[in-house]
Amino acid sequence: KAGKAGKAGKAGKGASSAPEPLKADVVPNIPLKKLFWNRISLPGTVGAEGTKTVWEKIHEAGVRFDVEELESLFAEAGNMEGSGASPTRSSRMRMRRNSTSPNAKKRRQLFDEKRRRQIWFMLALMPGTSQVLEAVKWMDDDVLGVDSVDLLCSNLPSSEEEALLQGAEPLAQDEEFDAPEDFMSRLLGVPQYSMRIEVWTFLNSFEVVHGRLASAHSDVYRACELMQDSPVVERVLALVLYVGNYLNAGTSRGRADGFDLDTLPKLSALKACHNPMSPDYRSSSLVDFLARQLERDDPGMLKEAYLAGKEAQAVRRARRHRITELQEEVAGLVTQVGGLRESFERNGLASELEDRHQLLVERHVILQDLLKGFGRLSARYARLTAWLRMDADKPRPSDDFFGIWDTFLTDLKKSLDAAGRQAEQSRRARSLSFSGRCKTPPPPDFVGKDRRSSLPSPRRTWSEKAADGDFTETTSGPVRRASRPPLPEMRRPSTPKASKGKVSPGSFMARRSPPDTPR
Repeated sequence: KAGKAGKAGKAGKGASSAPEPLKADVVPNIPLKKLFWNRISLPGTVGAEGTKTVWEKIHEAGVRFDVEELESLFAEAGNMEGSGASPTRSSRMRMRRNSTSPNAKKRRQLFDEKRRRQIWFMLALMPGTSQVLEAVKWMDDDVLGVDSVDLLCSNLPSSEEEALLQGAEPLAQDEEFDAPEDFMSRLLGVPQYSMRIEVWTFLNSFEVVHGRLASAHSDVYRACELMQDSPVVERVLALVLYVGNYLNAGTSRGRADGFDLDTLPKLSALKACHNPMSPDYRSSSLVDFLARQLERDDPGMLKEAYLAGKEAQAVRRARRHRITELQEEVAGLVTQVGGLRESFERNGLASELEDRHQLLVERHVILQDLLKGFGRLSARYARLTAWLRMDADKPRPSDDFFGIWDTFLTDLKKSLDAAGRQAEQSRRARSLSFSGRCKTPPPPDFVGKDRRSSLPSPRRTWSEKAADGDFTETTSGPVRRASRPPLPEMRRPSTPKASKGKVSPGSFMARRSPPDTPR
């Protein structure tokens, strides 16, 4: 069976201003894979013979191809004829929608086009309607996976759509709902479908949500414990306080007993003056000075704060979380699950879906315990801020608090690494200078003699060594006898000098063959 693309008729009188496509409209027998390209449209009339483009020539000639083979090779998944595979639901819907049979029923559409497209997309990723409805009734994980349940939950009909479907006129004998309206109308027939899907979605996502919240609780609590019990933090605060009081001596800011944490990020902005007479004039800020002082007083103490699981890493992980927001999220989940549990029991689904009800009760208890844990975390954070004498009337959010510390510790780490590199460079420079000054003293035999007598004699050539019958790498090294006899004395033959303007018999020009003589 072959198909041919031929000419198309000209546009009628009522056609629009846009040119009518020359190619005839083609309707495949089954849905096929699409070839995405940028289409070229020819004008309504074909040019003269000498000015025709390749596309106009192809249009006039036409092309024949095997339609059956094309459809069998490039059919959409699940639409290959003769393979035993049944068409997918989306392809069946498109085939019914494009059907032009006179006996086909009329399709009623109630939703707007955008909403219908959303439902079409959802149904294309789902199994058959009957299987979906049965899975919703029993909350069957084997039929619908996590992604399918989430997609179904995000496309639940609204109250307006429910009223529209329930208030629609009865269908006539030659009429039926289109696929989106048909699926939604049948979904309304499942008892408590909305609550079933919401409970199902919550149970599927509980492990991920609970893991995220529990991890955040652990990160912030550990950071609070390490900060208050860390000797490094206490040593850093003490050094900053005394250095600041020394810098502010004689002013109203001096003689302070503490300082606000907003001071820590400002330390890197206090630049050092350029003093070449100072051995540390290369330092650029007060943070560099603090890093050197801490490393000088207690070597290695500051580096321990940057090890895995220590203060710097804990603060960086804790700055991503805000305790108040996490606590509100957990409280909202507890309220939501409590409402679902109450509705589940009130509508008699606890006995129908006993295993799901038991899971719901267990998850509710776990969330309640987590909410209590966040209450204890808030109290622990309050003790940490009180330890630093922060304003209790205006508590600073936890992510802001740990963000300040993370920024300061990051700057301190950069200064510590720079000080280490500078110390290593200084050590290498001293080592090179010391090795240049320290030389091996001369032997006792040469003391008082001419300095030139202790120098090694110049290296002899190979011919000189051969003439003596030995080979010596250096004059001061051991002498090795030659393994071969000495070479005879070789003299370069002397060439008589040619007079100016004449060619001597032994010269190169005289020995060269004439051009006519074969070589």
